[in-house]
Amino acid sequence: MNLYLNGMGFRAIEVLKQQSFEVRAQVEQVSIDMWGRFPNVVEKVFPNAVVVIDRFHVMKAVNQELNKIRKQVGALGRGSQFI
Repeated sequence: MNLYLNGMGFRAIEVLKQQSFEVRAQVEQVSIDMWGRFPNVVEKVFPNAVVVIDRFHVMKAVNQELNKIRKQVGALGRGSQFI
């Protein structure tokens, strides 16, 4: 069983714990945003789940950092041969 946890807020623990422990223990993976308190929710509610950070947020963070470096070294524009 897989679960996608997106934008549920702090009521998530209450809502998810309404499921029996046996059901929650069967969750194998939970895909979450990389920020916020979602990892804590997953840890408390799904004891056997592996946290998977969704690719969109990982790539967004990587691109933001790359753009900072591009600006620092002056490598801007489509024709640039750097970064």
